[in-house]
Amino acid sequence: APVEPQEHLPDYAILNPEIAMSTKVQVATNVADTLAPLVRSQGLVVKGLNRSNKEAEYVTVEGWEVLGTFLGIVPVTTIIKEVKNKQDRTVGYVARATLYQNPIIENDEIVGGTVIARAEATADRSGFQKDLFAIASMAQTRALGKAYRMGLSWIMKMAGFEGTFAEDMPKYREGK
Repeated sequence: APVEPQEHLPDYAILNPEIAMSTKVQVATNVADTLAPLVRSQGLVVKGLNRSNKEAEYVTVEGWEVLGTFLGIVPVTTIIKEVKNKQDRTVGYVARATLYQNPIIENDEIVGGTVIARAEATADRSGFQKDLFAIASMAQTRALGKAYRMGLSWIMKMAGFEGTFAEDMPKYREGK
C-alpha cells in the first residue's frame, strides 16, 4: 500500500517505490529548487558545451554527487578491467560505478542495500590523458557520472539542467 503524504518527508523518500507519486513530485521539486542555486554558486555547472544551445547548463560529476548526498546515496567505483593493446601493454581501463542507498556495510565493505543505478565506462590513452593513474581516474569519473545520470537525471532536469554530466560532453573533454 502506498505511504500516505506526511507533513515532511526526507529528500531520499523520492526514491522509495512505496511513496505516492504526487508526494514524490513535491519532494523532488524541493530537492531540485535547492540543488539549482547551490551547484551554480559552487561553480559546478558548465555552459557552452552544446553547439546548438550555448546556454544549456551541464552539471559536473561533483554536482551530481551533491544531489546524491542530498538523497543519501553512497557511490562506489572500481576498476574492473585493464584495456590492453596488441603488445599486451595497458592503455586504458574499464570502471564500474554503483550507487547505493541505505548501504549495508560489514568489515568496511558494502554487502547490500538498495542499488539505485550501476554503470560502466572506459577511458584510454587515445584521449588527452596519457598517465595510467589519470586514465583510471577518468574511467571511474565517467562510470560515476553515467550511473548518476541513469538514476537521477529526471531530478537534474527538474532543476533546469541537462541530463548529461559535463565530463561526458566532447567539448568539455576537448578543453582539458
